[in-house]
Amino acid sequence: MPTIIEEKRQLPALIQLLGDDDPKISTVAFRKLQELEADHRAMLETAAYGDDDPNVRIRLRRLLDETRFTRLEQELKRLLYEEGDYFDLEQGVFLLSRIESPTVNVNGLTHQLDELALQVKRHAAEETSLSRVLEALNTVLFQQEHFRGNTGDYYDPQNSFIHTLLERRVGIPISLSVLYMLIAKRLSLPVYGISLPTHFLCKYKKLSGQEVFIDVFNKGRILTKKECITYLLRNGFTYRPEYFRIASPRGIIVRMMNNLIHIYQHHQHYRKLNILHRFYQIAVPTDKWMDNDDFFAEDDGIEF
Repeated sequence: MPTIIEEKRQLPALIQLLGDDDPKISTVAFRKLQELEADHRAMLETAAYGDDDPNVRIRLRRLLDETRFTRLEQELKRLLYEEGDYFDLEQGVFLLSRIESPTVNVNGLTHQLDELALQVKRHAAEETSLSRVLEALNTVLFQQEHFRGNTGDYYDPQNSFIHTLLERRVGIPISLSVLYMLIAKRLSLPVYGISLPTHFLCKYKKLSGQEVFIDVFNKGRILTKKECITYLLRNGFTYRPEYFRIASPRGIIVRMMNNLIHIYQHHQHYRKLNILHRFYQIAVPTDKWMDNDDFFAEDDGIEF
């Protein structure tokens, strides 16, 4: 078995063979480089952007993308099939960001969420009432940090990712709601996602048992269940109790993927569309493709 040093010596020759006009030769080189990629990624990345041969650059970038997506697919499968529908939502949205942007600093994202939660704690001071802490959360996110719904460019795909949401402070209902839930979890607040058709909300259950709904897209506006039902009826939906069930992490991630598929179709980003379809097919059981509102309801920004 060749050592790392011996493999490294093979790489320049294999990289040049990758640009060969004979598809049989380039395919053999491609497959061999795939085997070596994990131990020599840095060298391959350098060649992917610096080699003189454009065929080498193109094929190396495809190779690096393919191996990255394969690893992410395996990671998604572990999340879904080892932990079931109720895996760690934070890890799920981080994985979605890494599909879009391979250089995302996950530790940095965790730190930003921790800092936002710490700001809420400081703002709430000595308050112990859950309602008061929720008010502090709204104040920090929407007044101090200026998070908001992107009403000007709703179909920008960057609205859907947690890393770009934290950077730009604008998102769509589901991404803003996920942010809200991740911070609420750090504060031990009972806040959950509710997958209404066309508009994702959060639900907060008070100690009294009373439920209120939070429209995070509209700066944390508080809604009653009656107002939510009125919204459904006004927009052509009938009332169905299942609309008000707590959404599972799987359901949330699948809805985020579904939104992105619609957005990439809208923008004709076919390469990204194909990639999302790969991950969507892992996340959604085949028998659920056409009959689950949680999976197929799209956020479209309709306001209450």
